[in-house]
Amino acid sequence: MRAKTTRLIVAVLVLGWSSLASAQTADEVIEKHLTAIGGRAALAKLESRLMVGTITLSTPGGDVTGPIEALTVRPNKARTLINLDLSALGAGPIRIDQRFDGTRGYMLDSMQGDRPITGSQLEIMKASMFPSAFIDYKERGATVELKGKEKVGDRDAYVSSRPRLPRASPSP
Repeated sequence: MRAKTTRLIVAVLVLGWSSLASAQTADEVIEKHLTAIGGRAALAKLESRLMVGTITLSTPGGDVTGPIEALTVRPNKARTLINLDLSALGAGPIRIDQRFDGTRGYMLDSMQGDRPITGSQLEIMKASMFPSAFIDYKERGATVELKGKEKVGDRDAYVSSRPRLPRASPSP
């Protein structure tokens, strides 16, 4: 009986140790992610990205479709331009031009008026870095937390927080 108990304890310890040995840190998951999207060396060569496509908005009056362009430039500048023709809905053409210079954001909106981008939307823009917010998050003072795994379809996927920059202290 004692031999069986000893073997059981040893088996539990070995299984527990092996699961700890295979556990991954946030840094390891981030490195695997960066490798999977081309590697640090290839990502370092990218200076900008332009995405051009079509956006479709569902409205009570029917779908409205128009062009969208999203330009991102190293290290953290962005512009998104959307043009829609809402004439069928009685509103005419609208143009939304969202810009971010790395520090400040501004929205040029022909329908709702021009305005600065503030709050959480601005914080998300500041935390996003081209080509990936994960490349130099530590140097920028950000932190990432590995929160575990979740199922995505039939596969396990790691869940982490977005890189979080330290909050600036309020000005006196």
